[in-house]
Amino acid sequence: MSSSIGEGLVAIGEDIQANPMIAKSWDVSDDFLTWTWKLQDGIQFHKGYGEMTAEDVAYSAEQFHLGAKLARAGIMGDYWGYNGKGNSSTEIIDDLTLVVTNSKPWVPAVVFEFSRNAAGVSFWAVSKKQSEELGIEKASVDIASTGPWEIVDHESGSFWRFKAVEDHWRQTPYFEELVFWTIPEESARVAGFLTGSLDIFTMAFDSLPIIEAVEGAVVTGWANGGQAGLNFYGQLNGLTKDGEEYTINGTKTFITNGRYGDMFCLLARTDPDMEPRHKGISCFVVEKGGAGFTVGKDLDKLGYRGLDTCELIFDNFAVPQDNLIGGKEGAGFGMVMSGLETGRINIAARAVGVAQAAFEAAIKYSQGRETFGKPISEHQAIQLKLADMATKIQAARLLVYDAAAKKDTGQRVDLESGMAKLFASEVCLEVTMDSMRVHGGAGYIKDLPVERYYRDAPLMVIGEGTNEIMRLVIAKQLLRLPEYQL
Repeated sequence: MSSSIGEGLVAIGEDIQANPMIAKSWDVSDDFLTWTWKLQDGIQFHKGYGEMTAEDVAYSAEQFHLGAKLARAGIMGDYWGYNGKGNSSTEIIDDLTLVVTNSKPWVPAVVFEFSRNAAGVSFWAVSKKQSEELGIEKASVDIASTGPWEIVDHESGSFWRFKAVEDHWRQTPYFEELVFWTIPEESARVAGFLTGSLDIFTMAFDSLPIIEAVEGAVVTGWANGGQAGLNFYGQLNGLTKDGEEYTINGTKTFITNGRYGDMFCLLARTDPDMEPRHKGISCFVVEKGGAGFTVGKDLDKLGYRGLDTCELIFDNFAVPQDNLIGGKEGAGFGMVMSGLETGRINIAARAVGVAQAAFEAAIKYSQGRETFGKPISEHQAIQLKLADMATKIQAARLLVYDAAAKKDTGQRVDLESGMAKLFASEVCLEVTMDSMRVHGGAGYIKDLPVERYYRDAPLMVIGEGTNEIMRLVIAKQLLRLPEYQL
């Protein structure tokens, strides 16, 4: 994806397609030989070097090809015509337009090939004027580029320091300074020579066997962004329709029962251009067994270890049109939101259950454990904890019952389910901790179930929407209530 430091010709959108960045628009001929680029007007270089032009873009592509020790530098030279082979050429039409002509057709401009061939997301426009004034060596350190971050200081092999660009045309950063430190020495020793890049850890896929052969080295990654959580607008973007079936490409992680489950409800975007965006989301029933649907890695969780949680991978997985829930595209968001209400009530009830188990363990243990000649349940400090634990659990239980009762009548319960989930999960976290405190050192040992309750509790805070999201949901619903309108 496009770096938040520089600005590419294009950005990768939530629809997994090329979206405008410093290139306002582009046109590719039917034979894929001619690419016409139209640039944004008024983009300013850092350090007072004026507005970016097509000449700067062409110069930047040439310098990337000549100077970078990356495989993509060769691809860029081939595409833009800077490799000396004469099979491509770049012509500047005016200050904001340039045309690239190739003697061989490039592949259809799907986003991954688009970004790889044109290096659209690897691109970093720099000022040609600065290079001419300072020389390439100095300009390569104190770079006048575009983007929301301006280079302040740089030491090769050590760090890059940036400051935020105020009133940037896309967005001013949220904080004033950013520092990129180099990767650890051992990683550089193993992988740096494969890329020639010592300031950015960019590793090719063919480097993986070499990395994994190093004792203690671990390579982690998330295919297609490792989509997880409540990112509704970005779910499984790679979906296309061909006749009577849909083809799905993408991944989804944190799937409960992903390893042993056979049937799943899949959320995908069937119309990436639909506005408002949630109307372009649809729900499908998918089953294991077909080509292109595999289960990825198992996630080694802190708690809730009695069931599996995995990553699901879709690689050109065909889904019949009949598997579209409701038979209508664009209705998926409402279905998911309705399911989330039930899911939040469910997780709130589970939180009450875990808290209740932790409380029962604590009150029973307190009556059997003696200190200073009497059970610790007779000490006021323990009694205060027990009283608070039981009171909080009962309050959480009543919130859950209230939300469930209203849901049973068919009412919309965004507010009630959010309140129940928020309060019950926080109570669960507090009660399991207090139960461990009542148990003392014994609660930290796996011989007793208290440590498991303590490990299970954080999931309640995170699952079905984090409690930070719950607070936002609750506040938005409260502000819509008629009785609170001014």
